Amino acid sequence: KPLPQIDPAMNPTNLLLIGALLFAMDSLAQPAVAGSPYKVRDFGAQGDGTAMDTAAVQKAIEACATGGGGTVYLGPGVYLCGGLRLKSGVYLYLDAGCTLKGSTNNSDFEKCETLGFKNQADSETSFFHFSLIWAEDAEHIGVLGEGTIDSNYVKRHGPKTIAFKRCRFVDIKGVRLLNAPNYNISLLGTDYVNIDGVTILNGFADGIDPGACRNVRISNCHIESRDDAI
Repeated sequence: KPLPQIDPAMNPTNLLLIGALLFAMDSLAQPAVAGSPYKVRDFGAQGDGTAMDTAAVQKAIEACATGGGGTVYLGPGVYLCGGLRLKSGVYLYLDAGCTLKGSTNNSDFEKCETLGFKNQADSETSFFHFSLIWAEDAEHIGVLGEGTIDSNYVKRHGPKTIAFKRCRFVDIKGVRLLNAPNYNISLLGTDYVNIDGVTILNGFADGIDPGACRNVRISNCHIESRDDAI
C-alpha cells in the first residue's frame, strides 16, 4: 500500500495520528488463520523434528505470495528448517504446540549478501540473508502466533533468527524465541513495525535491534539475552 504524502511542516500530533492510523490499517489487513489454504503440511512438511522441512515451508510461502498473500500456517509439530525468505503479503503463523527449529548446518542457510559499499560494522550488524527467517524489500509481512522458534544453538555466532531489511508494515507478535546465536530480531531500514508480546530466552547475542528504522513499536516483550536486550 502506498504511504500517504506527509508534509515536513506538519505538527507532531498529526504525525502521531497518521502513525496510529497506519498501525490500525495494518492490523485490520492481516488475514485470518482459520481456513488458511497454505498449511505447510499440505506442501510436504513432516513436522517430525528430523526431516528437513525448509523446501516445503518455502513452497507454501511462495504459493501464498503468488496467490495474493495471506497466512502460512504451521500447526503443532517440530519443523526443522534452514533459511526461509518471507515475501510481501505473507504472514507466518505458528500455532500452539509448533516449534520452528533451526538447522545448525550453515549450508542450509542463504549466504551473507554482498553489500556493494565499504562497511565498518561487524558481521552481526551488517548481514541479513544469513538468517532463519528473513525478508528484503517486502511489505505487509509478519511472524505471529503462540508457537516457538528455537534457533537450536548453544553458543554465539550463527544465523540471525528474524531479519528484515528495507521492509514496511511488519508484525511480530506472540512468538517465543530461544537459543539464538545471533540477533533474535534484526531490522534495518524497516518502517512501521509492531513487535508485541514476544518472549526471548537464552539469547547469546542481542534481543531486538532496530537500525535506521522509523515508527517502531515494541511492547509487552520479555527479553533475556547475554548482550543488548533492545
